[in-house]
Amino acid sequence: KRGKETHSTVMNNLQRISDHASDYYRHNVCFIATLAPPYQLLSLYNFQQTNELVRHQSWFINYVKPLDTTFLDSIASKHEDHMSYDDQAHIVAKDYIEAAIEGNGQSHFGYWLFGDLLKAIHTRVMNSNHKVWINGSCVPGIDKLFVDTQGNFFPCERSGAFMNLGDCNNGLKLSNVAEIVSSYTEDCQNNCVKCPNVRFCESCYLAARRENHLDLSIKYNYCGKRVNKLTLTLHIYVSILEKNPNAFDFLRDVS
Repeated sequence: KRGKETHSTVMNNLQRISDHASDYYRHNVCFIATLAPPYQLLSLYNFQQTNELVRHQSWFINYVKPLDTTFLDSIASKHEDHMSYDDQAHIVAKDYIEAAIEGNGQSHFGYWLFGDLLKAIHTRVMNSNHKVWINGSCVPGIDKLFVDTQGNFFPCERSGAFMNLGDCNNGLKLSNVAEIVSSYTEDCQNNCVKCPNVRFCESCYLAARRENHLDLSIKYNYCGKRVNKLTLTLHIYVSILEKNPNAFDFLRDVS
């Protein structure tokens, strides 16, 4: 705030809440970490594992998307000397495997880093004939609908002016919804159907956003990174199950 550090203020206030209402704190306070270069994953990992105010709380880890933004370009030269994100992720993965084998995986930082994909793998539909919906896309206006302050409809809060679906005065334009879904899935069916990550890919329409229109080539530029993430998570999954077959049973009960 006003160019001054805020970490100590936030932590002090969290301590006050915890001291005043420990049960409330334990069940209602969670942390959202949005990561961007220079990635300091190991520092965050150490903070989560050693600070009692955050260690036992739920975490949600997001990333600054590299699409349709100049933000990452503006800081590209500032993180050349840092350990790569992949190298840091492998270190966390190794520690998480050991913790999960011992039955302590749920309190480990690796659970919040890899847990969503681990759950998708563990609870996957085993029927090979099951129809797979392409990627992490919703049905705009049906599964999700965002209304801006002017009353305009969009698929979600991250859409900006991309993919207008109508407005409060005229209602939902189903033709716009059909056009978006059709153009996106037709291309993906041709290009994604043989990808090993097709059933776990979280990419949606916004991964193919170029200003205010779809450009699927943008999405495909990052397929390698997505497959690498799946490969690492599969390694974590089988390494743990080989030593502790029941390690992920709790995932079926996690909403």
